Amino acid sequence: MTSHRSLYDILGIYPDATPEAIKAAFWARALEHHPDQNNGDPESELLFRATHAAYQTLSDPARKTEYDLFMRMGAVFADAHAHERGAKGSRRIAEFGHRDAVFTVLGLLNSILWDLDDIVRAKPGWNSMIQGIPVHEHVVAVLRFIDRWALEMTGFPDHFHSARGLAPPDRPGEIRSARHPGHRPYVTVDDYFFNVRVRTDRMISRHRHLDLMAAAPGTSVRLVDCILECHNYGAHYLGSLRAVLCGDSDRIAPFRHSDPCFRSA
Repeated sequence: MTSHRSLYDILGIYPDATPEAIKAAFWARALEHHPDQNNGDPESELLFRATHAAYQTLSDPARKTEYDLFMRMGAVFADAHAHERGAKGSRRIAEFGHRDAVFTVLGLLNSILWDLDDIVRAKPGWNSMIQGIPVHEHVVAVLRFIDRWALEMTGFPDHFHSARGLAPPDRPGEIRSARHPGHRPYVTVDDYFFNVRVRTDRMISRHRHLDLMAAAPGTSVRLVDCILECHNYGAHYLGSLRAVLCGDSDRIAPFRHSDPCFRSA
């Protein structure tokens, strides 16, 4: 999967859109994809949910600033002009978003994995400390969140553990010490990233068989909510991480989860 998606693509607008334009785009998309307007079509329902999530982030000034930081400093979107990226995204959604909603939503997760790939390869300030935590552990925390809420929930868990009778991977939010790294039992962060990347690619390749409107096992949310939360979680921490490494900021603010269940387990 080589295509990437941003929240601006979901709404079909430019990244420099005004608050009024964002709101207008949301209402237009919401009406277009509302299940009542499409005879309960699951593709429409999925895009309607993604549209609402995109609006929640882009209509909030603080969250929009954080998201724009990710797009400006990340490896996926920073090499393209904002207007060009927005225009292309708008055309892509119009072209096949309705016919392949799952592919569109998973494109959001894919953009996070590509940015993680860039960071893991470059290892910028890999062992330097941010708020008492090594940079590589901040990266591992994002990988663990994706592992837990995207891969495990959609049926692509880490079989390494079950095959060897080991305990499940550390849950997100538990930053481990250097003595007990969060990516155990993998030897390096690179190994863990590669494993997550491979399983994500496998999930994306089977996207037509996924029902993202199904309930996430043992939670009060749907699978699409998990994918969207992984995207927003990754964008928040990766953008903030790059800002600190570039000297534009001195701290990484906590992420505000959309549902309490994401803070548990």
